[in-house]
Amino acid sequence: MILMKLKLDNYMAFNDFELSMTYAKKIVGNQMTECLKDHPNFRYKKLNILMGANASGKTAIGRMLLSILNFIAKKEYAGITSCINDPEKDAVFEIQFVVNDDFYRVSSIIKGNKENKSYSSSDFLMKVEQTEIGKSDTYEKTLEKLKSKSDTDYCSDYIRELEKIKNLSWAFEFSGDSVSLAAGYTPKNEERYLQILKNTLQALDPLITDVEKVKEVKDTYVIKLGGNQVIIKDGVIADDGVLSSGTREGVSLANMFAAMASGMYSFFYCDEKFSFIHSDIEKAFLSLMVEKLEGDRQLFFTTHNTDILDMNFPKHSFNFLHKEVFDGVCNISVINAGDYIKKNRDSVKTAVQNDLFSSAPMLETIFALTDI
Repeated sequence: MILMKLKLDNYMAFNDFELSMTYAKKIVGNQMTECLKDHPNFRYKKLNILMGANASGKTAIGRMLLSILNFIAKKEYAGITSCINDPEKDAVFEIQFVVNDDFYRVSSIIKGNKENKSYSSSDFLMKVEQTEIGKSDTYEKTLEKLKSKSDTDYCSDYIRELEKIKNLSWAFEFSGDSVSLAAGYTPKNEERYLQILKNTLQALDPLITDVEKVKEVKDTYVIKLGGNQVIIKDGVIADDGVLSSGTREGVSLANMFAAMASGMYSFFYCDEKFSFIHSDIEKAFLSLMVEKLEGDRQLFFTTHNTDILDMNFPKHSFNFLHKEVFDGVCNISVINAGDYIKKNRDSVKTAVQNDLFSSAPMLETIFALTDI
């Protein structure tokens, strides 16, 4: 799955929100091949870095996207309706994505005027449109082709409509709650996984002497740290109290990277896994992840680390989120660096330092404590 566009209205703090993963023309000097493998004119942003102050929406985008994908795959609506902000208003989303050679646009309206979010299946209107991507088609041409051939109206049977979508695949990792996600995509190649796990954890904690497979128990590994042993079962660490916060995050990082190295999945969302990890390790890991994006694959990566801005990625890879509150209504917006910085020699980091994207944290309330 390659995500091309996401539109949200009345979900979480997203009102009239749009995030686009396409770009108009080929970028001179781009080190990444950012087009579909069999469709060289169909361009998409292979790497999407989300930056912004605390609570600006980086994690919320991932949570919202995962809720939509789970809704599409499982046909269960409790997860998606729980994300609706104001039940008195309609909630709308549109998601555009590519699966193999097919382009999809999925549009949803969940009717409002509800009390306590008491939704039922009759409140859903759904429309799934699909067209095949031609050999030389661009994203823009494909979208026009979809519009010209589509005679689909909104359908009240959302389950039947969503049955049109097949073969989605994804991997999400969120900071602090990998328990429910990591086990689902721990690779089956034990030798490769063991090497990735060992190298990752030893980089995070030099006191780790070894990581071994427990032969008697399936999908179980042991971390040896001084005189202690920590068990990993199905990609999840036992409650140990021994490993540092950064090292614990390293297990789920190893899981995600092993999935990428093994060719599992095509869409990855890595959310703030490096909050407790040294900047140089984060940069090294990100560069490795980007190397594994061969073929039709895509990575979303959220971070606070401004050192990432010095890395040699296309300027359109950087997205800056900003949250504002007007008359009690919260709103999140996004600015793509490529829309503002046109010249290769211009620095994204300098633009951020000058707060060109309005993504700097609000420090006024902190400094107001000076005289308290």
